[in-house]
Amino acid sequence: MPLCQLRLGQRLLRGKQGALGIEVRADATTLRASYGQQRVRLDGVAGDATNKMVSVGAEHHLSKRTMLYAVAEQLKNDRNAGFRPAASGGMKPNFTSAD
Repeated sequence: MPLCQLRLGQRLLRGKQGALGIEVRADATTLRASYGQQRVRLDGVAGDATNKMVSVGAEHHLSKRTMLYAVAEQLKNDRNAGFRPAASGGMKPNFTSAD
């Protein structure tokens, strides 16, 4: 888990996070799943704030320019945490010009 640090005034915010994901492609369909967790500690404040997140998604190309996709995520915070999802479960937007 990578360690990150950020100074907030006189206090130091320390965090660790990790994620694992998988992507499976079959013809015009791609399935994705990921799991991640994060732990943050602020100096001078008792207890860590931790969360765990699971996401699954799928996309299916109907044609060269048309794609359907669906994503489901679940985020669980412990009693000290207030994290929120920032983006959909790893789906990659494809808004470039047509090939």
